[in-house]
Amino acid sequence: GWGYECGFFPKEHHHRVCQDGLACKVLEGAEDNYVSHGKHKTKAGSVPATCKPCTAEDKCETGKTRHSADCLEEVLVTGKSCSTVQVV
Repeated sequence: GWGYECGFFPKEHHHRVCQDGLACKVLEGAEDNYVSHGKHKTKAGSVPATCKPCTAEDKCETGKTRHSADCLEEVLVTGKSCSTVQVV
């Protein structure tokens, strides 16, 4: 397959970019010429990579299990609260 350029995203998001059944895999031998700026410079972990079929080694999850594994949840908090703010 053609895959998808998943390596452009920061490394911590690589496992979320590809669709079910595919894993973000680094392209062997590809020149890494990505440049990240600002606070992400040298920290983003972006590399040339593409979505490839999952193998048993990848331990890919699918569907709701995959989504629920690290999905941010919205929580409603009710009641009174007090906080202190320091302006500097």
